[in-house]
Amino acid sequence: MNFSEIGRQVRANRLHQGMTQEQLAERTGLSAPYISHIERAVKHPSLEALVRIAAALDLTLDRLLAGNQSADRYAYFSEVQTLLEDCSPMERRVLRDVAATVKESLRQNLGAA
Repeated sequence: MNFSEIGRQVRANRLHQGMTQEQLAERTGLSAPYISHIERAVKHPSLEALVRIAAALDLTLDRLLAGNQSADRYAYFSEVQTLLEDCSPMERRVLRDVAATVKESLRQNLGAA
């Protein structure tokens, strides 16, 4: 597991919700220093701590752990789905076309390297 990425996800989601470390600690029953240690990857949280944090941030555990499953071909499906949820059909088509173009470019450039 990439604990630096987990910490980054916790911090980003906490800040996105305008929450302090103290507020997150209060909602999870964990201490504020422990939240800080998780965010900085000083300590590795238990599964129970991650479940509490995800619930307090109103996230699913897989969403909180996104980025840790790089070998999993379905790792980013929930993020893409969230991105597309409020898009119009035209916006979805444009995003699909942009993604296809970027994918093709990546494969061409990585293949040449």
